[in-house]
Amino acid sequence: MSTNSLPFGSDEDGVFKTRVAVSCFGEEVAPCFDTARRFRYWEIVAGEAVRYRELHTDSDSGIARIQLLTQAGVHVLICNGITERLRELLEANECVVIDGVVGSSSDALFGLMAGQIFPASKKQALKPEQMQPHTADLVAWTEELFQRSGWKVRRVSGDSLFPIDLLAEIICPVCQKPVRSAICCGAHAYRLEEEIKEFKRISAAGYNARVYVHHVIPGILKTCRDFEIELLDPYEFTQNEIQAASAHSIAPLKGRILDHEAFNAA
Repeated sequence: MSTNSLPFGSDEDGVFKTRVAVSCFGEEVAPCFDTARRFRYWEIVAGEAVRYRELHTDSDSGIARIQLLTQAGVHVLICNGITERLRELLEANECVVIDGVVGSSSDALFGLMAGQIFPASKKQALKPEQMQPHTADLVAWTEELFQRSGWKVRRVSGDSLFPIDLLAEIICPVCQKPVRSAICCGAHAYRLEEEIKEFKRISAAGYNARVYVHHVIPGILKTCRDFEIELLDPYEFTQNEIQAASAHSIAPLKGRILDHEAFNAA
């Protein structure tokens, strides 16, 4: 009997197979399993992907997605956000759910096969309204948010500053010197902690603030604090009107501004 490096799957005619599905939006892991219409599907045998195809649904029902995966015999689902009810139904059908994964679907598969992503023992399911938007939409939303708050914003192109998406600048209302901010709209990599570490490294010099845009999930706030990065949750702003100067005079930032002690003390 052949062996498989993955601990999930079934023995079929003496061959151990693992069927993996990744919920997709374009080539990225979809922000929300509940509304994903496309799934990339692989069969893994002896540590190698031996079969690939795509699964599709036009239904708006989360149950239809579960039925689709069940009919395909999927052992492992890789996704980003998923509601608790659908997670429980999948697990009842003996499908392992690995959520909180972002980046390309291919990277997610390779991460699974390399043992870099795996199901956590306990997960806190996200509410539907807290699902992370697709990265391109999030960049556009963040750009508009900062512009409406008085910042000059430009998009970053190329890989030299990856994973920085936006560079923003505003004049400090206290000392009249520039405040430069590097902004990363999360979900480029399949592990957020690794992305945050890389964001800190690439923005280590030349910036007065670093902003990571992502909904709050367990552990992410502490990671950002440890790396002196301000976490900006889109959900906070979709639920409330943006008032540029009401709560903070360099909105939407709320934390300390590096090298602007007079402003921080004000």
